[in-house]
Amino acid sequence: MNTQENNIPREALRAVATGLLLMSVFTMIWSSIANGGYQGQDRHLFLYLCIIIVLVFIVNSIKLFRLSSTLPLSSSDQQNQEKKRSGKWFAIIFGLEGISIPIAINIAIYMHHPELSIPLMALVVGLHFYPLAWVFRRKIDYYLATWSCIIAISAIYFSLHQTFSQRNILAMVGTGLALATIAYGVYMIYKGRKMAIKALQQQSAI
Repeated sequence: MNTQENNIPREALRAVATGLLLMSVFTMIWSSIANGGYQGQDRHLFLYLCIIIVLVFIVNSIKLFRLSSTLPLSSSDQQNQEKKRSGKWFAIIFGLEGISIPIAINIAIYMHHPELSIPLMALVVGLHFYPLAWVFRRKIDYYLATWSCIIAISAIYFSLHQTFSQRNILAMVGTGLALATIAYGVYMIYKGRKMAIKALQQQSAI
C-alpha cells in the first residue's frame, strides 16, 4: 500500500477551509433574509446568533488555512485526478446554480408571483446539493438537499395559498436555509479537525 495516498495533502485541508468561508457567507445571506421576516422585540435575535456562529466558522477556517500551509502538495496521481474531477463538476454545478437562480426569479415575476422569488431561490439551492453529494461522495448533502427542498416547496405552497404572510414566509425560508448552511459548517469543522489531527500526526512521524 502506498502510504503517500493516506497522507492529508494541502489542497484537501484548504478545500474544507474554503467551504467554511462559503458557509459563512451563505449563512449571513439566509439569516438576513430571515431577519427581514421576523417581527417583535426580539426580531434580531436569530441574526445575532448567526453572526456568532459565522465568526466561529471564520476562526476555524483561518486555523485550517494556516495548518494547510505546512502540509505538502499532493503527489499522488489518484488524489490529483480526484481533485480535477471534483473541481470540474463543482464549477459546472455552481455555474448552473448561478444561472438558474435569476431564471427562476424572472419566471416568478413573469407569472405575476414575485413573492415566490425567495422560495424558488431556496429550491434551486436545495436541488444543487443533490449532485454535490455525488461529486464529493458525502451523505450529508442528501440530507441538506432534502431539508432545503422541503422548506422551499412548503414556502411555495403556503405563498400560493396565502396560508401565511410574506413576512412569515421570509422568516421560514431564511431560517430553514440558514440552519442548513450552519449544519454544513458544523460538519466541515468536524471534518476539518479530524483532518488536522491526522495531518499533525503525519508531521510528527516525519
